[in-house]
Amino acid sequence: MNRGRGSLTWLKPVGVAGLASIADPRNGSELLDTEVVQVQVLGAQAFIEALVQFRGTRNGVHAKSAFRPLRLFEQREGDWRCLMWFNPRVGDL
Repeated sequence: MNRGRGSLTWLKPVGVAGLASIADPRNGSELLDTEVVQVQVLGAQAFIEALVQFRGTRNGVHAKSAFRPLRLFEQREGDWRCLMWFNPRVGDL
């Protein structure tokens, strides 16, 4: 998210374990679609709600689900930082 100046920074980086998961051949995506449902900016805070549809494999097991990620960002020194991220599953595809 970039409104004017600044950039997006995650407070907790993905890290080595997260990158290894991405590179794992047992994890793959046939479908990974994200639709932004709403963005509310209130001063230095922003709330983002999305709908994610996923179909693929995780740890070699086929999976298909829909999620509604909710993210709270805060602007600090010109940069937007993700403070919280909830990723509730909302159903199957």
